[in-house]
Amino acid sequence: MSKGDGLRDAYSATLSRVKAQHNSRSRLGMQVLMWVSHSERPLTVKELSHALGVEVGSTDLNIRNIPPIETLLACTLGLVTVEKSWYSPTVRPVHYTLQEYTRIRKVLVTPSVLLAIRTLITRKGQLFFERYFLIQ
Repeated sequence: MSKGDGLRDAYSATLSRVKAQHNSRSRLGMQVLMWVSHSERPLTVKELSHALGVEVGSTDLNIRNIPPIETLLACTLGLVTVEKSWYSPTVRPVHYTLQEYTRIRKVLVTPSVLLAIRTLITRKGQLFFERYFLIQ
């Protein structure tokens, strides 16, 4: 087994554990991973919270849909971390190889995710999508 296979196996196993969590924790963990792994730059905690706070089919931010950052991190089982900065804390994959893994395998982009992105684009405008989100 090569070193690359070991990382792929570890990511695959951890993603399986994220998916196996209780329904709402699984969904939240996968949503966090999708946003963090497919953004062109690290998202601030506030940006991630706002992306998660918009319900599919709505264009309004619902503050009640935004769990604490500690909950968001726990749902990803260590695959996402918060990096403190002088400007604003950012949320990023624990390692750059996780972002490569999820983009290449498209494991996080599903039809429901694309609908959520379209909902957010409606709310935030096309510029948000073009500047901060990347789906290959």
